[in-house]
Amino acid sequence: MDNRKLFSRFYFVVLICLLIVPCSAKSVHGEEWEIYFEADNGMLFYYDVASIKFLTPNIVHVWIKNFPPNEEARLNYIQTLRKKEPTFPDNIKYTAALVEINCKSKTFTSLQVTAYSIQDEVVISETMQDPPIEIVPAESMMNALQRAVCAKREVKKKKKGK
Repeated sequence: MDNRKLFSRFYFVVLICLLIVPCSAKSVHGEEWEIYFEADNGMLFYYDVASIKFLTPNIVHVWIKNFPPNEEARLNYIQTLRKKEPTFPDNIKYTAALVEINCKSKTFTSLQVTAYSIQDEVVISETMQDPPIEIVPAESMMNALQRAVCAKREVKKKKKGK
């Protein structure tokens, strides 16, 4: 199977993972990553506070990553990915994506997705060509991200007003 087909299936699974389950707050390795969602399957979802860029008052770009908290969760993640693509690599540790969110219309699109190995090497990376615009589902991981990131805009507005 060619890499493009493999990655399109991978993207689909990542998108499904992005649309699921509750919130929390913790940092990753002292970086500027903040947890915004913990899924029932143990996957932790983070966004990079330093990467938040408001292109307009309503359009924001932010880097996110989903990270299994332990080896069991990592293996479960790989099994989930293999439901769509049986030949998915064994060495995937986490994925990162550049996401565009429209705070006003409550929509999002994934602009770039990258999968990293256990050794933190890029295994798969793709910049999306004409990515679909999706509605942010209520009570989803993307809803938690949209609330967290768009709230940063409100904080910036208040600081400028002082």
